[in-house]
Amino acid sequence: MPGIKFCFGHFYFTAYFINFKKNLNKPFLLFYFCRKNSSNAGSNMRYIIWLNLFVLGFCIESYATHIIGGEITYSCLGNNKYEITLVVYRDCFNGVPPFDDTVSIGVFNYKNELIDDIRIPYMHDDTIKQTLIGDCKVIPPNVCVHTSVYKDTIDLKPILGGYTLVYQRCCRNKTIVNIVKPDDTGASFVIQITEKALLECNSSAKFKYWPPIYICANEPIIFDHSAIDPDGDSIVYKLCTPTNGLKDDPQPQPPNAPPYDKVVWKDPPYNIDNLMGGVPLAIDSKTGLLTGIPNTIGQFVVGVCIEEYRDGKIISTTTRDFQYNVGLCGKTESAFFVPDVNCSGLNVSFTNQSQNGNKFEWDFGDPTTTLDKSTIFNPNYTYPDTGTYTVKLIAKASEICTDTFFKTIKVYKNSLSPEYKLKLLSCTDSMVVAITDASIDTVSSIVSWKYYLKIGGVLKDSSTLKNPVFVGDTLGIWEITLIVTNELGCEKVRKRNIVFPKMIQFKFPTDTLYKCPGQELILPGPVDTNYILTWAPGSYLSDSTKANPVCFTPQDIHYTLKVKDKLSICNVTRDLWVKVAPEFSTNLPDSISTCDKDFKLTISTDAYLPKIYTSYQKDFSQIIDTTDEVMLNSISGQKLIFVKVTDFYGCEKIDSVKITGNGIYHENPDDLVICPGDTANVVVKQGTGPTMNIQWSADPSLNANGFGAKIFPAQSGKHWYYYTLSNQAGCLVADSFAIFVVDTVPTVFFTYHQCAGTRIFVEANGKNAPYYHWLVDDGDSVQYFQSAPFSIDFADTGVYQIKAWVPGAVCLDTLLGQISVGKGSLDLSYQLDVPVCHDSLVVALKNTSEGYDPNIHKVYWYSNFGGLVEGDSLKITLHKVQPDLKILLIIDQINGCVDTIPANIAGTFIPTIPDDSIKTCSGREIKLNYDAYAYLNFEWHPAALVSDPTIASPIIKSSQSEVLTASIKAHITDSVFCQSTFKVFLDVLPSAEYTVQYDSVICDSVSIISVNTDSSNSILWFDSEKLDNVIAFGDSLKIMPDRHSTYYGTVTAPSGCVDTIMVNILNQLPQILPNPAILCAGDTAIVSVINLFAGDQLSCVFDPSGLVFVDSATGNYLVTADKSFELDVTCTNQYGCSVTKELPVDVFEYQPPLSITTDPTILATDQSAQLNATYDPGYSYFWSPAGSLSNAAIHNPVATPEQSTSYTLLIINEDGCRNEASILVQVFNPVCEEPFSFIPNAFSPNGDGKNDRFYIRGEFITEIKLSVYNRWGVLVYYSEDKDEGWDGSYKGDQSSPDVYGYQVEFLCADGKRFFKKGNVSLFR
Repeated sequence: MPGIKFCFGHFYFTAYFINFKKNLNKPFLLFYFCRKNSSNAGSNMRYIIWLNLFVLGFCIESYATHIIGGEITYSCLGNNKYEITLVVYRDCFNGVPPFDDTVSIGVFNYKNELIDDIRIPYMHDDTIKQTLIGDCKVIPPNVCVHTSVYKDTIDLKPILGGYTLVYQRCCRNKTIVNIVKPDDTGASFVIQITEKALLECNSSAKFKYWPPIYICANEPIIFDHSAIDPDGDSIVYKLCTPTNGLKDDPQPQPPNAPPYDKVVWKDPPYNIDNLMGGVPLAIDSKTGLLTGIPNTIGQFVVGVCIEEYRDGKIISTTTRDFQYNVGLCGKTESAFFVPDVNCSGLNVSFTNQSQNGNKFEWDFGDPTTTLDKSTIFNPNYTYPDTGTYTVKLIAKASEICTDTFFKTIKVYKNSLSPEYKLKLLSCTDSMVVAITDASIDTVSSIVSWKYYLKIGGVLKDSSTLKNPVFVGDTLGIWEITLIVTNELGCEKVRKRNIVFPKMIQFKFPTDTLYKCPGQELILPGPVDTNYILTWAPGSYLSDSTKANPVCFTPQDIHYTLKVKDKLSICNVTRDLWVKVAPEFSTNLPDSISTCDKDFKLTISTDAYLPKIYTSYQKDFSQIIDTTDEVMLNSISGQKLIFVKVTDFYGCEKIDSVKITGNGIYHENPDDLVICPGDTANVVVKQGTGPTMNIQWSADPSLNANGFGAKIFPAQSGKHWYYYTLSNQAGCLVADSFAIFVVDTVPTVFFTYHQCAGTRIFVEANGKNAPYYHWLVDDGDSVQYFQSAPFSIDFADTGVYQIKAWVPGAVCLDTLLGQISVGKGSLDLSYQLDVPVCHDSLVVALKNTSEGYDPNIHKVYWYSNFGGLVEGDSLKITLHKVQPDLKILLIIDQINGCVDTIPANIAGTFIPTIPDDSIKTCSGREIKLNYDAYAYLNFEWHPAALVSDPTIASPIIKSSQSEVLTASIKAHITDSVFCQSTFKVFLDVLPSAEYTVQYDSVICDSVSIISVNTDSSNSILWFDSEKLDNVIAFGDSLKIMPDRHSTYYGTVTAPSGCVDTIMVNILNQLPQILPNPAILCAGDTAIVSVINLFAGDQLSCVFDPSGLVFVDSATGNYLVTADKSFELDVTCTNQYGCSVTKELPVDVFEYQPPLSITTDPTILATDQSAQLNATYDPGYSYFWSPAGSLSNAAIHNPVATPEQSTSYTLLIINEDGCRNEASILVQVFNPVCEEPFSFIPNAFSPNGDGKNDRFYIRGEFITEIKLSVYNRWGVLVYYSEDKDEGWDGSYKGDQSSPDVYGYQVEFLCADGKRFFKKGNVSLFR
C-alpha cells in the first residue's frame, strides 16, 4: 500500500489511501504518524487518523480485497450428496467489508469443462486477533484476520476423472514480499475429488488450526499444522506453491477453467524451498509440524497441501494458502547481514540489522590477531586469507536487555565462469528455448544453477534446472540470466539477450466471409508449399487439406484452419466464419413507358450497400451507368435494359426492364442567314414514333402550312420562331429556331494591333461581327479562324491580306482587308544568374526585354513551384532537387497582346557527398549505395574495378585494397553546370577456409554437425537464415532435428570476414502422440496414436500385446480392462525408424446404481406386469429378452410374457460405465375348480388364531359372493370380500355351535364363474 510521508515539527506523517469498493462507496485516508523523540529513538508514539475522503470531494477506486488465504473442503453425506465448505481469510484493516453474500464455485470435469456453477451462501464470520507482549519487548502493531465461511450441500454423482472445485477472488495484499506483483495476483482455492473418492464416499481432510497471524522475526516457528481425516486415511503434508488463476475479472462468476497459473515467487531469494528467508520453512510430511526461523520482516504467502492416501493410492488433495506477518517483536535483538559465502575478496562488509539496541560490540573471529574488534554500526574487515570465520555481534539497549548473534562465514576468491548455449525448439504461437549449461569452474565444482527469464524487462519465468526450457509468446528482447553457485558457495552471473523470432504470421484477411445463397466460395488459406494445412470440420469442403478449398455450405459454419510449417514445429490455428449472405431483390418492374427522350431509370433494390451496373448487353460488355439513377438518352420505341446488382457481400443478381419511349423525335430547322427581302422556307421534320401534330406560335412574318412554313422578316438582325409538337401518346415538346437577316452595308469590320516581333492581335467590329469567319495568310500558310478576337504570328514583316465573310449570306461579298506587319518594339529576353549550386540551388532571373515600357506593359513570372508572380525579376531557392522545374516570362500589353518566353533551367544541384571507407572480404562482390544521387552524372575511376563507371551505385569486386574516385556533375542549363568529387576507400580483408561434415539423412532425435577449420576462426550457429539469433557457439552443433530441418551457421575469420553455412537435415524418426484411453471397468475403448507426420506410414505394436486386440470391422485397436495400467506403444515407419511412448489406460471402477421391480410378480396368462428400473436421464437401457416387452430401451417397459420369464437389464451411463440386473416374472394358468379352490366344512372361532374364520381359499379367485344361513333359513352372514370370511357372529353376538348352510358364487381369473352350496359346522 503506497504511502506519502511528510513532516511537521516533531511529528512525521505517512498517508495511506484505502478504498472499500464493495457495498461501501466511501474511501478513507489513513494518516499514520509518529512523534519524534530525540532523547529516546526507541520510544516513538504512534497515532492513526481516519478521514472520510468525501469531505475532500474525491474518490479512489480499487479492486483490492486483501485476500490472506483460505481453503475448500468437502464431506460426503451419502447418496452422492456432499457438503462443500469454503473458508476465506481477509485482512481486517485493509479488506473491503462486507464480503460476498454468496460465492460462485465452479465444478469442472477432467477435461476442464464447466459442469456446474454453484452459488454457496454465506454462513458466518469470525475475527482472529493476536497481540504479542513479553519481557524486554514493546507491543508490536496489532494484526487482524477476518474469516468468512460459506457452506452448502450439492449432488456429485460419480463420473470419469472426478471433479475439480474452484473458487477465485482478487486480490492479495500489495505488501507481500515473496511473490511478484502481489496486488495483481488473485487467489484460486482448488480441491479435486477423484473417481476413487466419489466411489468410496470420501470426505476430505480438515486442518485443525489456522496458523498464527503474527510471528516474530528471528524466533522459531513451531506450529501444529496437522489435519483430521474423518475416514482414517493416511495423510502426507508438504509445502506447495499457491494458485493464481485470475485473468481480467477480479470476481469471476463462474470461475475461469483450469489449468491455473501458480503465483510467481520473487526468486531470488524466495522459492518453494525458501518461502520466508532465514531457516527455511519446512513441514513434517507425517505429522504436519511446521517449523522455521524467519529473519526478514514483511508479509509472506505460504501454501500447505495435504494428500490423502487409501490403499496406497492418492484419493484427494486439500490445499490451503495463508499469509504470515513477520515483524520485530520489540525486544533487543542482535542481527547482522553478511553473505554466508563471500567470494569477492578478503575485505568483507557487515550490515547491522539489530533491533532496539544502541551499543554494539563486534568480534570478526580472526584467530591471527586480537585487533579484530569494532564498535562501528556497519563495519568492514579485511581477513588475512581465505577460510572460515565465526563473527559475533553483541547488541545492547541496557545492561539488562542484551542479545548476542553469531554467524559463520566463508571467504573465497571467485573462480566461476558462467556460460550457456541456446537452441530454439519452437517458434509458432509460442517460443520454446532449450538452454544447455556450458559453465566451468577451475577450482571447485558447480552445484546449483538459477535461470531467470525477463521479456521486455519483466520477469516471466525462472528455473533451477541445469538445462531448462523456457516458453514464451511475447515478441521482443528476451534477457536470460544465469546464476551459478559452486560447492564453496560462490556465485557468478551471466546475462544474454536473444531476439524473439517471427512466428507463422498468417491471418485471414477477415474473420468472416460471406457466401452467396446457392453459390460456391473459395476459402483464402495460405498458398505455401512449406505448410501442411488442415481445415476442420471438413464438412462442405472440396478438400480439407488444400489452401483454397471450395466451400458449398448451405448455412453459416465455423471453420478452423491449422497451419503447420514443414521445416519446423511451428504451427498456428486460425478461425474463420463462413456466413450465407441474405437474399435480396432488384425490385425492377417488367416494363416502363415514358414521354422523355432522355429517361432517368431509378433502381430501388433492397440489397445491403449495393453496387449497380446497367447495360444494353446481357453480358454487360458495355456499361451504361454504375448508380441507382441511370440516365438513358434518346429512348425511342422499346429498349431492353439489363441491371446487375452486387450487394455488400459480393452476391449479384441480374434483372431486366423493358422501357417504351414515346418521346417526340423531330429535326428542328437550322438557324438561317438570309439577305434582306429574301424568304426562308423551313420544314420541321418528323422522327420515328407515334403520329405527331404541330402548333406554330403566331408571328406576322411567318406563313405556316402543316410542318412547313415560309418566313419573310422585314428588318436585318436576328429573329426567333416557336412551335409545339404533340403525339398520340399524349407527349408534348416545344422548340424554336432563328433567322438572321444580314446587314449588307457594314462599316469597318476589323482592327488590329502590333505585338512583340511579328505577332498581330485582331478584333472584329460591326453588326455582323459575331457571324464572321476569317482567313489570314501568315506568309507560310493560310490560317482559318471561326471567330475573333485572335492572335497570329506572321513569318516576316510586310503587308498581308485578311478575309471575312458571313457563311450562307449571298447578298454580302467577302470583305477584304490588309494587315501591315512590322517589327514590334518589344523583344522578350531575360538574364540568368546561378549564385549557389552546392547543397542547394539559387536561381536569379531578370526581365531584359527590349522595348519594354512599364506604362503599357506588365511583367509576370510563372513557375510550377511558385505560381504566377508579378514583377521585373524572380528569385527561386531550391533545397530539394526538382527535376521537372518550369519557369515562364510573360509580358501583357494594354492593347490585348500577351507575349511569353520559357526559361530552360534544370532544378538540380551538387550535394556534399563525404568520403567513405568500405570493408569487404577478398573476392566478394559489394554494391555501392549512392542511388539517392542517380540524377547526377557519375564517372568512377579506376573504371576496371566497377561494373559500370557511369552509374551512381556500381558493383565492385577486388582482391586487394583500392581507392575509388567519383567525379560528379549537375547541369543547370546547357551551358551552366556544377561539379565535385569524392573518394571511397576499399579495405579488402582475408576470408576463412573451412569444410562442413554432417549426415544429411538420420533416424535419430540427436545428431552432430561439425566444421573443420583453423582454431583462429570463430563459429556461430543460428536458428534462421536471418542470422539474427545465436543458439550455439563452436565448431560442432548438437541438433535435435525435425522431419525437415535447416541449420545455419557462420564462420568468421580473424579479419571479421564471415562465410555462411546452411545444412539441410532429413530426420526420418517418427513423431507420435499417444491418445490416453479412459474407460469404465469392463468396458472397451480404442487405443490409438496421433501421427504427427502425415507422410509416414506407421506400423504400431503394443506391449503387453495380450491386452490389445483388433476390431475386425473397423481395424481399430481395442483394450478391455478392470484396472488402470500403462501400455508401451512402438511405431515404425516406412524408413525403418521406430519410436516408443507410454500410453496410459485409465479405468474408472464404478457401477452406476441399478435396481428393478415388477408389479405384480406373478401373472396369469395374457396378463401384464409393469417393470420399473432406476431412472437416470444419462442412462441407456437394454432389456432382454425384448420380444414380450412394450419397449426394450426405456426404464419402465410393460411385460406380457406367455410363460415365466427372467428379464435382464443392461444400463450404460454417459461415461460408458455399465451395470446389470435381472428379475423374474412368473406366469400361471389359472384353475379355480376343486382342489385348486378349497371350501372348509368346519371352523372354530375361539380366538386361538387357527380356523377362526370361514372363507373360501383359491389362488385365482378374483370375485366372490358368500351367504351363510342358520337351520331356520335366516341369513346370518353375507360378504363380497374374498379375504374377509365369517367370524361366527350374528348381529354382534356369537352364534351357537351348529351346522350352517352356505351358498357361494365366485369368478375365476380366466373369466369362468362357479356356484356351490353346502354345510359348514361351527365348533367352540
